[in-house]
Amino acid sequence: MPKRKQYRADLTPREWDVAEHIAKAFQLHEIADKLCISKNTVETHMSAITQKWGLVSKGYAGRVAIARIVMGHDPVPMEGG
Repeated sequence: MPKRKQYRADLTPREWDVAEHIAKAFQLHEIADKLCISKNTVETHMSAITQKWGLVSKGYAGRVAIARIVMGHDPVPMEGG
């Protein structure tokens, strides 16, 4: 598996920002609010991240994979689910 530095190099700076927020278990609307972008833009970045990193899912499995790459561990569980 490539090192974290290589994964980061594969993304634009904004995609990395989104990946970090996903890894911290923020929901898409929360990421949009924090980064002052639309939810659709967050979804577009997430699609780009999953495609560039060869991930199959944008759901919870995708979030876990992103967290493992970005932070080296599983994401914090989301409230209520």
